[in-house]
Amino acid sequence: MSYLRATIYSIFGKSPFEDVVKHGEAIYEVVKEAKNVFELFIEGRYEELEEAYKKVHEKEHNADRIKMRVYSELPKNIFLPVARSDIIELVDMQDKVADRAEDVIKLITFTRIESIPEEIFIKMKEMMELSLESVKVLKDAIEEVSILLKSSFGKKEREKMIKITKEVSKKEHIVDLKEYEVKKELYNLQIDPFIKVHLKEIITEIGRISDFAENTADILRLIASE
Repeated sequence: MSYLRATIYSIFGKSPFEDVVKHGEAIYEVVKEAKNVFELFIEGRYEELEEAYKKVHEKEHNADRIKMRVYSELPKNIFLPVARSDIIELVDMQDKVADRAEDVIKLITFTRIESIPEEIFIKMKEMMELSLESVKVLKDAIEEVSILLKSSFGKKEREKMIKITKEVSKKEHIVDLKEYEVKKELYNLQIDPFIKVHLKEIITEIGRISDFAENTADILRLIASE
């Protein structure tokens, strides 16, 4: 059945996954820019954050435009190799990755955070770097979709995509462990309670970047397994 749907679609329509792949690339660019801006926060360059945040917002807005294009161009009158509902769910979940990255940058613009042990900032930076890695692997998995469709859901291509999506899960697990570690250290600090809560919120949002990357990878894995 997968072969039949892929063949019919290749004859009668433009693959919506062309824009899904572009959306994945746009999401990666959002997180990459967010990671660069986060380094300004780590270095205490607060005066540059507001302007730098605008770059993240612009890239996130560009990802939104691609998302809306996917929705508007999804055909309703021909067979798709992947269910329309699966494509929409995939793009929605992928979009949450960029939303969380933008939220991290919003949070670090709210107030100056000083007199915090360097180890906390170092681990937060490591979390951002690991989160970016998880989104990079997710982008690679999204790019494999086109190959999977061209192969009419061939076994080799399915196995390759499933392997890549499992790598996203591995990286998310590493971020989870780092999040637990840094939050434990944070709770033991004798600092302003407001700053402690604010830092905890930032750390949580960083962790959610890879959480949603893993959720997106799970959807891809289900698509490959159908």
